[in-house]
Amino acid sequence: MRAVRPILFRPALLAALIPILGGAQQAVPRADSSAKPLHPVVVRERQRARAVGGSAIVEVSVDSVRTAPAANLDAVLRTVPFVGVRTNSRGETELSLRASDSRQPAVLLEGVPLTLGWDSRTDASVIPLSAATGIRVGRTLSSLMLGPNISSATIEVGLTEGLIAPRRVLSLGTDQTGALGFSGSIGAPMAIGSGTLAMLGGGGVRHRPDLIAPDALTRRVTNGRRDNTDLTQRDYVGGVRYTTAQGAALGVTLTGARGARGIMAEDHLQAPRYWRIPQVDRDVAILSASSGWRGTPFGSGSVDLRLGRTHGTQRIDQYADSGYRTIGTTERGDDATTTTRLILEHSVGSRGEIGLGVSTATIDYDETLGTAPPVAYRQRLSSLALESDWALPHLVRLSLAGSRDQAETPLTGGRPALGAQREWGGRLGVSKTLLRPGIQLNAAVTRRARFPALRELYSGSLQRFVPNPDLRPERLVSSEVSALWQRGAGEIQATLFRQQLDDAVVRVTRPDRTFIRVNANAQRTQGLELFGAWRGADRTFLADLTVQDPQLIDQASGTPLAPEYMPHVRGSVTAIVPLAARTRLTTAATTVGAQSCLNPERGTRERIGAATRVDALVDRDVALGTRGIWSALRLSVGIDNLLDRLTYDQCGLPQMGRTFRVGLLLR
Repeated sequence: MRAVRPILFRPALLAALIPILGGAQQAVPRADSSAKPLHPVVVRERQRARAVGGSAIVEVSVDSVRTAPAANLDAVLRTVPFVGVRTNSRGETELSLRASDSRQPAVLLEGVPLTLGWDSRTDASVIPLSAATGIRVGRTLSSLMLGPNISSATIEVGLTEGLIAPRRVLSLGTDQTGALGFSGSIGAPMAIGSGTLAMLGGGGVRHRPDLIAPDALTRRVTNGRRDNTDLTQRDYVGGVRYTTAQGAALGVTLTGARGARGIMAEDHLQAPRYWRIPQVDRDVAILSASSGWRGTPFGSGSVDLRLGRTHGTQRIDQYADSGYRTIGTTERGDDATTTTRLILEHSVGSRGEIGLGVSTATIDYDETLGTAPPVAYRQRLSSLALESDWALPHLVRLSLAGSRDQAETPLTGGRPALGAQREWGGRLGVSKTLLRPGIQLNAAVTRRARFPALRELYSGSLQRFVPNPDLRPERLVSSEVSALWQRGAGEIQATLFRQQLDDAVVRVTRPDRTFIRVNANAQRTQGLELFGAWRGADRTFLADLTVQDPQLIDQASGTPLAPEYMPHVRGSVTAIVPLAARTRLTTAATTVGAQSCLNPERGTRERIGAATRVDALVDRDVALGTRGIWSALRLSVGIDNLLDRLTYDQCGLPQMGRTFRVGLLLR
């Protein structure tokens, strides 16, 4: 919508945050620049998440994040406040915000959801960012018109939509293992007639031998390396978008990746899975069209259409033992997801706007186990949402929304087809700005449902899971109250939140030590998020903290349990300080509280102790002049896991040990 949207990380905070998550950009003040006053941010596209009544949106500049060069999305998100990232036993990364399950947050590319599919979650470790122009992370559900099965936070990756200036970026890096990361992109907006044509192209290559193992790790380690953790990947991206002077736009984006990787075996099990994934491919095609805001006999309105087509193939080889020589069985999955989203908006008088969103998704999946013929599955999702925003007196904004979602599964691998399931959603948000003292107050309550994915219903995961097609939809009711205070170089934000998830889908261990997913009675979470920032003339300090109390209420006994992989505490402290002219030191300490997991061999819960990880980076900017292709060079030397701590993402799956890396970025 065209209405003012409060983003609680205002320009002063963004200028502080982006150097930590990256560094100075041409359009963003450096850490040593002067502070800017608090003022609203105007956004004129519904496709991006709004936060009327919601908590802050974190905006990340991708070109200079403090990760290794050519990093994928998972590595970048590990540096973002409040986002939990872990690698699971399939080698995939799972995302969590506010004790959410990894299937609840949504990842969107150019407004098209990548989360919808066979598994209904996005593996961020295979999403390259070779030409991404930015990432937006919203910790709360912002708009019901984003589509079905989006019940929690949103992570949006932009490509051609963010291309407003010429772009020439080249990054290259390596570390002591011989890993190589390379990515490059080029783009330019050009005036054609009364409009602007933006074109973008790029790609990258990543090769990683086995990860460095922490010194304290002894199992499944060879010559200081974690066994079977190699990765190769190459990616491409291309796009074109034409925007008229009146705001109408038409764009096409194509992107994809090809890769292979080893899967880390769990070191706490006597008989873990010995897997390799020799093929993990994905292609995405996006068509976007928008009329821009136009005058009508009743005021002004807009039409926005998004069409997305995602196709992927993944092959899994299961080996007999840790020698990875004899293949016992294989699994191949071919998935294709087609999504459409049409959003119609119109003004209502001088203070209000109303929007209608219609979204559909068709998910097709062919599963091939061993030499058996493929088995076909299909799921259809749809959503109809109505949403309105109102600018009330005294700098108050009000958002009201309702939705009707539906899911059906006409193809079920030869099993009886499931009938249609329907759920409703709603949202109420209020924002109040107090300009003089620099305070913003927000409150929101949301209800949304998530229908189980095809994998949750039917997959056996190479005989590790027992399918359960009787799973019911999850229903999440979340509420929050937040406040932002800003004065001078300082800024503080606090958010109280509560979430109630009914019919939560969790895995339990059967007597034969296989897993099955069931609807637990409920999960209750309440917590507090804190964020603080201080920007001096030449240095920046940031801190975030999440304290939460997630409890899973057992359906049979009513006993509260700790959900798997949901710590009570998560936080980080980051500092940027100058070492010399154009040279900076960035240090970041991240802590994750104790967690629990289910041991499938014993059928008991195990504890993962609290851990703190420290990373450090020194970078130096060198001006190259304005006559050549490149105008600036950034050299960096980093140490990941500086203290070489044994830190676990998941039971039996440690993060990498101390790793030294170097990189350069040309711009």
